[in-house]
Amino acid sequence: MNDKAKAAVKKMKTTVRKMNEGTLNFRIRHASDDRTSIIEAPLSSRSINRTRNVDIYARRGNRSDATEPTIQSIYQSLKNNNIIGIVRNSRRPVLFRIGRCRYLISIHKEGARYAINGEKCNVEIILKAIARTIMRAAYLDGEGEEAQEALDDYLNRCIDIPENVAYAMENRVPYHFFERTEDEIIQHLTRMNLMQIDTNKFAIEISSGVWGEIGTKELNSLVDAYLIGRKRSKRWSNLPPAKLYYQTMDVKPTLAQVKVMKEFLKQNRKPEGAEKRAMELFENMCRDYPEITKGQHKGVLAMFVRGKYADWMIVDNQSKRGIQDVSTYVLTTGNTGEGQVTPFSHPIVNKTDNIVKWAGPICIDNLSNGATKGDQFAARAFACKNDSMLLKLVSTVSRYIRHHEENQQDIRLDWDAMCELSSEAPDIKS
Repeated sequence: MNDKAKAAVKKMKTTVRKMNEGTLNFRIRHASDDRTSIIEAPLSSRSINRTRNVDIYARRGNRSDATEPTIQSIYQSLKNNNIIGIVRNSRRPVLFRIGRCRYLISIHKEGARYAINGEKCNVEIILKAIARTIMRAAYLDGEGEEAQEALDDYLNRCIDIPENVAYAMENRVPYHFFERTEDEIIQHLTRMNLMQIDTNKFAIEISSGVWGEIGTKELNSLVDAYLIGRKRSKRWSNLPPAKLYYQTMDVKPTLAQVKVMKEFLKQNRKPEGAEKRAMELFENMCRDYPEITKGQHKGVLAMFVRGKYADWMIVDNQSKRGIQDVSTYVLTTGNTGEGQVTPFSHPIVNKTDNIVKWAGPICIDNLSNGATKGDQFAARAFACKNDSMLLKLVSTVSRYIRHHEENQQDIRLDWDAMCELSSEAPDIKS
């Protein structure tokens, strides 16, 4: 058989195989006001009985566990519909392919445990890893082995560091315990410091200077129980401090050690570490990007950003709404009215005959709750820095800068003067 005939046979076999496969075409809508902006990632398998579209919408939720809304929507689609048949086909391996590169994933059950591509883990971790891989595949253009290797590396990272563990590394480990007083039972919410000490081992600071040891899978179960509220693991759910001490130190604590531990945990109530790191990001952005500088507006910390169309001001609005803790304004001209700052308090370059003003605040919400204020500053700053893209994604912005042209210099902040004034900005913690 010559090469041409072999190629024809191979193509025919591929066609027959694909005819026996069903395909779920994940149509993922961007987090924008443009409802026609969609990226796609196919998932094919013989266990899928028909080909259809699965529309993914990044819905804003009320959860404060820092779950990415688009990933959560893909995960819920996989979980609620059991559309890839993990449980239904648990007696035999489930094979399916993701993306245009047709990256192969195998899931099978060994006793009471599941395994994905040979790695044993629970169904929850498998579904979240697949959800993230689908999202990654939607942005991957390649169709060959290089793209397959990229997805393989990404899937392995999602399994090695599950979503709960990644959250704990960024925001510290959530935990709570109950204490009886004379009149009532009080719940104490706390956060514990976390360090990775080996590939699959972590250290948790359970008391002052006392670090217990915990594995990746156990840490995932602990965060699952105290962040999300699932109680699948009896060993890591409803732990009193003494038992947590024993579980991580492998030795029973004395009464004095338990007392010190409780007082230590009571003083670590909020994820200050996450907010501190986020505000460090604020400072680093002002240092590393010449288009971004810090300053103040009416005595409140503000960030100023030079975009392609206009200059922008992002200011702490002193609120705790979770999805819009900072307000965004754009430098423009117009009649005196809402959004006017009188007298104008920042150095400007105005080559027009019109009145200069800060227009806004412009409604730009976070898609998810729980983002720190520093992260909201950073997200708005990058969006304003690339305001040509911001105009396409957020409909509330375009009406504020209808008359601006790209790279215009008629209505701008005096950037050199603004950078000099940055030293007078309020303290980063204010």
